[in-house]
Amino acid sequence: MSSSHIQHPQEHDSSISIEILESSIQNLIKAWLRREKWHLCFNSHQDDEHCDDDLHNKRAPWRIHLAKFLESNPIRLLALSLILLDLVFTVLDLSSSLLSCTSKKNDVKQNVVYHWGGIAILSVLTMKMLALVVAL
Repeated sequence: MSSSHIQHPQEHDSSISIEILESSIQNLIKAWLRREKWHLCFNSHQDDEHCDDDLHNKRAPWRIHLAKFLESNPIRLLALSLILLDLVFTVLDLSSSLLSCTSKKNDVKQNVVYHWGGIAILSVLTMKMLALVVAL
């Protein structure tokens, strides 16, 4: 009677262990499938390299050269500098209109310079983005 009593808990423990193992495997499969879905939606860096190789074969050489130029570090630094300069122009424009201590005529001239300076900067950045669209 004691041997059957000992056998029964072991069988019960092994069935629980198998259930836990099956549950863990199912959770791993679900996590893997979820990761694959995200991987397909947002291509990994390794896939981008393969896609880039395929795109290099299909794109004209001038487009490849243009894309590399526009994505280079000096051009990125220039774009970031222009964005910061535009921010400075915007802050100066707002502060001069809020705290107008000078005459109205001089204040209007400053606002026009800040406004058109910001327009020019944003136009340059827009042209960069359009060129990048053409290149890619």
